[in-house]
Amino acid sequence: MILDRKKVSTNLLLEAQANGQVVNTTVLTAAKEAEKIATDNLTNAQLKLNMAMTANPIGLIVTAIGLLVGAIAGAVAIYDALTMSTK
Repeated sequence: MILDRKKVSTNLLLEAQANGQVVNTTVLTAAKEAEKIATDNLTNAQLKLNMAMTANPIGLIVTAIGLLVGAIAGAVAIYDALTMSTK
């Protein structure tokens, strides 16, 4: 009879441990989902703020200057590549 009680006790402990793991997994899954939703919302808010800042007249000027500098740098790189290949 004592062996049966030990076996039952061991089985109950193993079952409780398994149930605890299921609860932990469920809680972690819910936390990850909440984190994903919060990250998505913050990303969208940041993108909207970036668009608003760029739409500002000064933002447009800064963006235009950045594009112009990038275009000039690209043109210089292409010119250098062409002149190096002809030498």
